[in-house]
Amino acid sequence: MFLYKNIGCEVRILKEFTFPLITFWVYDDKAVQLNFYTPSQPEGGLLVKIEDEETTKLMKGVFYELWKKAEPIK
Repeated sequence: MFLYKNIGCEVRILKEFTFPLITFWVYDDKAVQLNFYTPSQPEGGLLVKIEDEETTKLMKGVFYELWKKAEPIK
C-alpha cells in the first residue's frame, strides 16, 4: 500500500472490517472481475468476469461505500 501512496495514489485502509476471500475490479463501467481465493493459495482460485451493466454499477457502489468507511493511510 505504501508503494502506491509513494507514487501519488490515494490509499485507505479498513481497520474493523473482515473481508471475504474475494477481490474485485471494475473496468470502464462495463465489466467486473471477481477473484475468489483461499489464504493458502492466494495466486490460484476462481476468476470470474461479468460483463453486465447492472452488476458493474452494483460493485462500483460497493467499492465507494467501502471507500467512505476506510481511513486514509498517514
